[in-house]
Amino acid sequence: MYLSEHQFEGLWPAIMLSMFDVQRVWYYGILCANGAGWALIHLALCDFDFSEAITGIYALFFCLLLLAVSSHGRMGTLKDCFNMNVLRKEAEDGYKRFLSYMMHEMRNPIGGAMFLLDDLEHTSRLGLSQRAKQKETRRSPFGLDSRASLLPLQKKKREERYDPNSDSPVIASTESSHLPYPPNAFFPRTSLETEKNRPAEGVNPVPVQLSGPPQASHQRLTFRLG
Repeated sequence: MYLSEHQFEGLWPAIMLSMFDVQRVWYYGILCANGAGWALIHLALCDFDFSEAITGIYALFFCLLLLAVSSHGRMGTLKDCFNMNVLRKEAEDGYKRFLSYMMHEMRNPIGGAMFLLDDLEHTSRLGLSQRAKQKETRRSPFGLDSRASLLPLQKKKREERYDPNSDSPVIASTESSHLPYPPNAFFPRTSLETEKNRPAEGVNPVPVQLSGPPQASHQRLTFRLG
């Protein structure tokens, strides 16, 4: 009889706690702390033999488990009832708005049409804003915008100056001013074009800009014998 009363001393804090809506983490933590404190402190202060102590601990933790399951189910039922009540109120409000719209349409057709047009416009704007946000999030980091941000660096690398004293002269391509990006930024020149435009040995290349309208893609430098 004394053992059952002693177990009730460890159960009453858990019973009181299960009556309140506490977060699951805090609830389980308090239950474990209560059971561990009861098992370590109360059993150490009382003269119980080993078999009675183990029996009391098993019974206490089994009751704590039942309390946790019961509290979880009860709180879940209360939350479902609350959500159903909220949905019912939203449905009633929507029904009232629909009735008011229909009555307004019957009294004033033009005003009802304007009301519907305003509602559709608001919905379309909301949809367009959501699509724009989705496009921003789905945009690839290697897309055209990211390349456009790297264009000044690419242009700086491609605009190499010609050095006539160098043994291996470099031929640079000048971009037309009306292009916002280098023409070879996305399609670099192949090795065949590079070999074709390379001057012969012993020839001093002199860059000459073509006269006339610029080409649609870019202007190239030609060579003439000095």
